[in-house]
Amino acid sequence: MRLFLYEDLCGGGCDEFLEFPSLKREGLAMLNALIHDFSLMPSTLFGTNLQLITHWDVRHGTAPFQDIHNLQVVNVREEQADEAFAETLKHCDAALVVAPETGMRLQQLCELVERSNCRSLNSSSAAIHLCGEKLLFAQHLEQAKITTIPTSTDLEELPMSSHYVRKPRDGAGSSGVQLFSEQEARAASIRPVENTIWQPFISGQPCSMGCFHNAGTGDLLCLPIAKQHLSEDGQFQYQGGEIPLVTAKRSAATQVVQSLVDSVTGLNGYFGVDMILTSAGEVVIVEVNPRLTTSYVGYRKMTKTNLAECFFEVPDAAKIDWVRHITFQPNGETQGRTLNRNERDCGWY
Repeated sequence: MRLFLYEDLCGGGCDEFLEFPSLKREGLAMLNALIHDFSLMPSTLFGTNLQLITHWDVRHGTAPFQDIHNLQVVNVREEQADEAFAETLKHCDAALVVAPETGMRLQQLCELVERSNCRSLNSSSAAIHLCGEKLLFAQHLEQAKITTIPTSTDLEELPMSSHYVRKPRDGAGSSGVQLFSEQEARAASIRPVENTIWQPFISGQPCSMGCFHNAGTGDLLCLPIAKQHLSEDGQFQYQGGEIPLVTAKRSAATQVVQSLVDSVTGLNGYFGVDMILTSAGEVVIVEVNPRLTTSYVGYRKMTKTNLAECFFEVPDAAKIDWVRHITFQPNGETQGRTLNRNERDCGWY
């Protein structure tokens, strides 16, 4: 079986993001984790040997994957990236794509996979479109009666708040996100910024939940809740996180995610749910990242289970033994310790 593992910033296809070193570091951390985890998967799972293929932008120097015996690295140049992507699909059995939602990039790449003979390990392009367009997705969640942040392109349509957040409608990460006081927001709204939305600022604990879902069988695995570390400069820069976050709202968050999956046709493979746990006891959905997220680099260090296997068969949550508390950085660096009793006893399923 030939499996194409593609990360867009490392593979030369997302040139406009090279000016954001943090996104490149996150992309490399995710690609590195995927390559190592898939390389260790037993051949018995497929009935044949697994051959991995990835793309590497030559502008980044030598690919840091020289020790992987079953990996083929295709070196590409920026102007050849999309052509090389389409060509590699012709020679693979399955593909997993990691790319930003910005400018519909992730959606477009997954559409190419869907039109090929490759099995896609991603969500459907339709689900990616819905989740990637923040205004459309907020409206979808409201119609599905799933608690989310009021969202509009017009500040005047939103509830009164002491602070507001402006963000791109199709952004990835925290690029372009900015916090404003009410006075600042009203002044800024006089000169609208194209392709942005407004939301009232919701206070609470920012966190995320990684999930695996098999769209064919309906099997859903919700991973432990991760505490997000965000900058306090009003730009919400992602600074990694720690797993697990011990909270009594674990069960409520899982129920919300199940409702979300039931409402979004085509969510498949790995996706991340960003949420806020409020002091009033609410689980407020911020957004869904319909792709691998940086939290994966932390989750894989929490357990001896190879989480890459979940892309092919989603296990019962009780079969995964979470043994480590992990603090992780966006560049993939992690620190860990054994779970304490409170963390072990809080229940993951």
